[in-house]
Formats: sequence, C-alpha cells, structure tokens
Amino acid sequence: MDIIIDLKDCDNEKKALLKLGEILCLGGIDGNLPARSDLQMKGWGLNWDALKDSLSCLDTGGIWGNSPIPQFPLKLVFVNYETFRNREPNKFKTLKEIMETTKNIYEKDGKNFIYIFKIAKLEKQKKR
Repeated sequence: MDIIIDLKDCDNEKKALLKLGEILCLGGIDGNLPARSDLQMKGWGLNWDALKDSLSCLDTGGIWGNSPIPQFPLKLVFVNYETFRNREPNKFKTLKEIMETTKNIYEKDGKNFIYIFKIAKLEKQKKR
C-alpha cells in the first residue's frame, strides 16, 4: 500500500505534524482527522515522540486502537518536502530518524515499512 505524504504547504514543524496526522488518520487535538470512535481518547499528541509512538502501532489501529489499519507492505512516499527540509533542517532530520526507527520496528515483526523522500523531477526547459 502506497501513501503519498505531500508536505507542499508545510513550512514548519506544526504544519508537517498536522499533515502527517491527517494523512495517516492518527486523530489528534481539536479534531485533526478524528479517529473512528467517540472515545475521549481521540489521537496523538502532535509532537515527534507521539508520532514515533503512533507509527510503531499502525498495524493495531494506532495508539488508541481506533485508527484505520493500513495494509503491509506499507510505503510512505514523501513529496514536496523541500521547503520543510530547508526551513526546519533539524526537524526534518528528526522526521527521517523516526521513519528509520519505524522501519526497524516493523522489520523485526517481518513487515515491510518503506519510506522514500521523492525528489521532484525538473521539467526540461524548452529551447527557443
């Protein structure tokens, strides 16, 4: 299963975390894509530690067990991430480290979790 994570409008940490929560259906503060039940525990804490925790249990419905369960092999394809990387280089590094940690967690369970940061292809300029 491929999931595209488009970080086009994410020029800071908060926007990037909100986008990840929205796309991965993690739930979150003030209804960042609410989880599938009316439980008071609606989702994750919108910080890097919470993202790491949430990603480590995608296969069981997230931290509260009420998020959609993706099919494995699972591939996260990050696109349009350049602005976030350039404006928040340390946070981008943290994101990459979390992706690698998550990959290793699922690998131990025999599940494929793949992530890539896809570089946009430059359009060829037309000769005049």
